[in-house]
Amino acid sequence: GGAGGDDEFDAGKVAAMFEEFRGPPSAGADDDEPDVIGADGIERLAAALGYDADGVEFLMLAWQLDAETLGEFARKEWMSGLTDMRADTVDKLKAKLGEVVAATRADRRRYKQFYAFLFNFGKAAEAKVVQLDVAVALWQLVLDKS
Repeated sequence: GGAGGDDEFDAGKVAAMFEEFRGPPSAGADDDEPDVIGADGIERLAAALGYDADGVEFLMLAWQLDAETLGEFARKEWMSGLTDMRADTVDKLKAKLGEVVAATRADRRRYKQFYAFLFNFGKAAEAKVVQLDVAVALWQLVLDKS
């Protein structure tokens, strides 16, 4: 395909969005502060997308980014996930995530894939089993879909 058209995509914008939601380094941070969008940025991102940061729809974004850690997005996850989604603006990401949510709710097999991701995602990084309270909260979210 040629350049231009509706499918224009700018990886530079994706990187800039990451920096925007990552925010400035915390006061007194050392040089090896993780390169992630943390809790504060997650809240702002969810609000910008019109979702609840604790809601099942927002968890579908974590699934699309193949995020490894609950409550944060690493730079590599963000860059590859948004590139796959062709989302280089908040508006495009909102539209793509809306499509993902609708498609997943409509397709039982896809929903099972999401559920399997959630199980792994809900595991604490060090723990080998999902913490019961986290598991119950995630299951309630998923099973409570109307």
